[in-house]
Amino acid sequence: MLPKPLDSPYTSCYCEENIYFLVRRFLDQAQVKATWDIFAVIMSNVTKMVALWSQLKAPAVNTAVIWDYHAVLVLRSRLGSHCRLLNTTPSIEEETWIYDFDSILEMPSRWEEYVEKTFPPDSDILPQYRW
Repeated sequence: MLPKPLDSPYTSCYCEENIYFLVRRFLDQAQVKATWDIFAVIMSNVTKMVALWSQLKAPAVNTAVIWDYHAVLVLRSRLGSHCRLLNTTPSIEEETWIYDFDSILEMPSRWEEYVEKTFPPDSDILPQYRW
């Protein structure tokens, strides 16, 4: 079963603390630890100006937000590695999921959807804003 961040604390503009508390909450649950690999991921670049779309702080739809860094939680199913090796379609419990408190996307989001909508490949973005 996919864990939900039901009562994890949230503070706007403190993504790393929000993710830290969510990681702690998931690590406190034996079933979650047994089923999922849990990663806190920090996204940035050398210029400390990374563009992310689908963010709550965006001034308009289809507009990027420029963060110096952004933190998300990634859950990778331990069962999913078998599907990747066998090249079969994974079930919900076998996929990789992203938890981003600052995204307008569903939380959690499937890895593929999150990457596609947060870093759209067709965006005309200057190189200093790429991650």
